[in-house]
Amino acid sequence: MVLGCDWNPANNLIISCGEDCKYRVWDQYGRQLYNSVPYDHVITSVKWAPNGDYFAVGSFEMLRLCDKSGWSHSFDKPQCGSILSLSWSHDGTVVAGAGGNGQVIFGSIVDRQISWAHIDAILDSENRITINDCLNEMNDDLDFRERVVNMSMRHNHLIVCTTSQCYVYNT
Repeated sequence: MVLGCDWNPANNLIISCGEDCKYRVWDQYGRQLYNSVPYDHVITSVKWAPNGDYFAVGSFEMLRLCDKSGWSHSFDKPQCGSILSLSWSHDGTVVAGAGGNGQVIFGSIVDRQISWAHIDAILDSENRITINDCLNEMNDDLDFRERVVNMSMRHNHLIVCTTSQCYVYNT
């Protein structure tokens, strides 16, 4: 029995979950692209992030973050019973889950890393990015007043978007 599904218009992909203890990724034509291994408990909820790059999977005391190809990148065991429903913030940086025992849990996406040439940028917390320049052996921290929503690095520039501003740095 299918217990949940979600379609994302940004990538035209569908995710589903059910009593077979698996989650699946489908294309817009109904072709299965990914089929997870069976987990110990029924998968009770799935939800795409607004940008379509990743999705959350909820089960009995399990919260998993997966990329759009289905591969798991993060795993947590909150003590909240089965996660019956998931919802993302509008900027796609925080996921909330409704636990079967009445608790509401929250998860923030941190430890994102991007690289370009010899420079690495790591989102350490909601509002802090650590820059590592391997060639010049230099490290620097960028602190922001608001939560970092997205970041990209190409062509000698780092672009950081927060909830209200966009910053452009020359690398």
